[in-house]
Amino acid sequence: MPNVNLSLSEINIYPIKSLRGISKQSATINRTGFQYDRSWMLVDADGKFITQRQYSKLALVDVDITAKQISLHAPGQTGLIVSNAVGKKLMDVQIWSDQCKASVATNEANEWFSEYLSIRCLLVTMANNYQRAVNPDYRSSSNDIVSFADGYPFLLITEASLAALNRRMQEEGSPAVPMKRFRPNLVVKGADAHDEDRWKKIKIGDCVFDVVKPCSRCIIPTINTDTGDKAKEPMKTLLTYRKKDKKVYFGQNLIQEYQPDLSLSVGDTVKIIC
Repeated sequence: MPNVNLSLSEINIYPIKSLRGISKQSATINRTGFQYDRSWMLVDADGKFITQRQYSKLALVDVDITAKQISLHAPGQTGLIVSNAVGKKLMDVQIWSDQCKASVATNEANEWFSEYLSIRCLLVTMANNYQRAVNPDYRSSSNDIVSFADGYPFLLITEASLAALNRRMQEEGSPAVPMKRFRPNLVVKGADAHDEDRWKKIKIGDCVFDVVKPCSRCIIPTINTDTGDKAKEPMKTLLTYRKKDKKVYFGQNLIQEYQPDLSLSVGDTVKIIC
């Protein structure tokens, strides 16, 4: 497959699973994906993960993160700054079919989220030395691990794929939706619509990625990131042309061929290896 003029146009991380993301000009790559990406997650009192699927108002929570602290802001809530350190209190948590050992955040953080969602919930991060394996059916190697992302370290979408979706929606009288509805880590410009479906291995900057699995979509892209309201689109339109085996696919899941001290920057060249 020939290389064309492709480049990285967006880098996004989501420090707390299912909360708002952060757009970055550059980001460090570690064993589980981008540094800080999905490093924290909300769970209910039984340890089961919580997302916008159940509580769409999570789409309205802003997050900032550094090596030392996490800053939180949400409608109707006083802003909060909490530690980004792994604590001593541990618990077992569930994300999809995976059982993980997690460290619980401060009581202050747990109470803040419990008040916002009106349920008892806890903010957790992966316990020290615990590793969550990538699905063995799609992993590149036995060493592939992931954070609290749904299943894979990276999600990639091309600008052209979103543009094609928005054209279809607008032809039917629906407004366009922004890329952030789909929560990608990597956005590529210069490709044709859904070229990413045919990629097997790519190189962005100095990092090589295996394109391992199409991303099946849930209801989260139907949630308005400005209001928290749910709608039929873009799922209604995606069902007309991106449905296969009773699932809707949009974007591709990637696994990095990890090397230490790698990072990516907006503007990096994207090369198709195969």
